[in-house]
Amino acid sequence: AEYWPEGIDLDPFWSPSSVVSARRMIPIDPDDPDGGGFDAEWAGRIWVNGPWSRMLDVMRKVSRVDDGEVLVLCKLDTSTTWWRKYVWACADQICFLGRTRYLMPDGSRMGTPAFESALVRVDALPSSEFDYGARCKRFRVAFDHIGRTLDI
Repeated sequence: AEYWPEGIDLDPFWSPSSVVSARRMIPIDPDDPDGGGFDAEWAGRIWVNGPWSRMLDVMRKVSRVDDGEVLVLCKLDTSTTWWRKYVWACADQICFLGRTRYLMPDGSRMGTPAFESALVRVDALPSSEFDYGARCKRFRVAFDHIGRTLDI
């Protein structure tokens, strides 16, 4: 909400345990690995959190967005194919978060994953629609206090 005060347009892999609210939320179905938002059109302000076991497919989909801005919460794993092929090639900014705690819908925090996380920003908005520099600054202002941001 702080980063996108206008609201989030799409959460293609929404879960009932998510604290994120979007205009369009596509539930992830653990019984259908090809379900969720993989087949949906992605446009506008897009929040992506998972499925982490399919990050190659997720980042491939992110790389094909041509009218939107995407924030991807993901495992910080620069040794993977999906990171090398898509994150370094597509990201405009990255916030290195370290080991974050899970935030529950009731506001409580629980558990810490055994790995570090990152927030990856991919900007595919037409340059005439918004000022790119202002979006980069907004990302730094929103996330510098919780991690280390890097402009790519």
